[in-house]
Amino acid sequence: MNIIRNTKGMALGTVLILASILTLLGFTIWHYSSRDILGAERAEKKMQAYYLAKSGADAVAQYIITNPDNIDMSAYVESLIDAPESNPIKLDEDTPGHFNVKVDRDKDNSLVITATGTVDSIKESVQIKLHQRQNIPEIDVALFANSNINMGQSGSSKIIGDVATNAEQPGSIYFPWSAYIKGNLFIGPNGNIDKVITGARPNPKDNVEGEIHKLEAIRNYELPDFPDFPSNLTNRGAFEAGWNPSPPYHIYHDGRYSKITVLSELVVHIGDQDRIIVTDDLIVEGAGKITLNKTGKGKLYLYVGNEFKILNSGTINNGGQASDVILYFKGSGTINLGGNTKFVGCVHLENANLIIANSGGITGHIITGGNHIEISGAASAHVRAIYAPNAHVKMKGSGSLTGALICKSFEAEGNSTLTFDNSITDTFPDMLEEGASGGVSYEKGLWQ
Repeated sequence: MNIIRNTKGMALGTVLILASILTLLGFTIWHYSSRDILGAERAEKKMQAYYLAKSGADAVAQYIITNPDNIDMSAYVESLIDAPESNPIKLDEDTPGHFNVKVDRDKDNSLVITATGTVDSIKESVQIKLHQRQNIPEIDVALFANSNINMGQSGSSKIIGDVATNAEQPGSIYFPWSAYIKGNLFIGPNGNIDKVITGARPNPKDNVEGEIHKLEAIRNYELPDFPDFPSNLTNRGAFEAGWNPSPPYHIYHDGRYSKITVLSELVVHIGDQDRIIVTDDLIVEGAGKITLNKTGKGKLYLYVGNEFKILNSGTINNGGQASDVILYFKGSGTINLGGNTKFVGCVHLENANLIIANSGGITGHIITGGNHIEISGAASAHVRAIYAPNAHVKMKGSGSLTGALICKSFEAEGNSTLTFDNSITDTFPDMLEEGASGGVSYEKGLWQ
């Protein structure tokens, strides 16, 4: 009986020990299961925060790249860079958490979009870079002509800087005895140098002081789209800045005019916002002048639909910065800048031809879809670039141009001079793209 009792006691002890072990094991399993559940929840929230951040950064990047509202993207990007980090933004009502976005510019001029996603107290951040996209071939020569280059039948015209052409036909380039290129010359990739270049000298290649090569490939320079004119401006009728009452006259606000005539002085006031003026006709004549009173970083945008004339000693922004005035002219025919006229600004002509004569001058870029440009007399077109891929350009007399010239064909006479100025690379690409897309364009880089 004692043996039985002892056996029962031992069995009871064993059961109690096993029960304790199982209880401890159950607690341990519960503890680690709870930790696994909490870890899984945290991992899920980290993943949600990451995808929130990536969705936010991608949305901003796509808007900048596609520009669906056709806004001035350059100005919009600058406003994003100047702004602090955005307020919290929810992706939608059913998705927990939110994201914040900040846009900066790095030392390589790329945009850096940083987004931070937050779910409860869990945060994840991502970055994506947007690089400026080059939409045009590099302008690295004094003259590019798609076809013929004729340096005249006589005279001593000269081009200081490299020259390039797509021309491959025999006789496409001609030099009189004294004309010359002080730089290198590039002809079409399939041209024969000995046949393409002709002239008055026994060896016309002597008119080129640099080397003569073939282009590696045909170059294509296309016109940017001409912009639509703003239509949501206050109608202000006709405006004349005359002599009675005494000048100066002033424009303080944006507006849509039927005609603006300037006979005395018109002062356009500009703060941090651009000044937008649309008019059917703009005429500056006699001693008339348009001057700017700038108190901020804004520019003057002039949209002229029908007639644009600067006559006699008329001036626009004389003594100012060329980048402060952008003129878009939709009319046809020929703009003639003669006399002592001065225009300091950039010009985009949809279809008009251009004549710069006597001592008339332009300081700033010119884009035109016209088919003829003439620079003559003592005219000084100190233009950073003339971009006229559809035009025949003729320089004669003592006409001169400093900057770069892109044209269909080129002709020089007398003692005309074309001098390359590589500072065009600083500002001209922006001017070229501005009309078409409201600013520069971008492409995606790498996620970080």
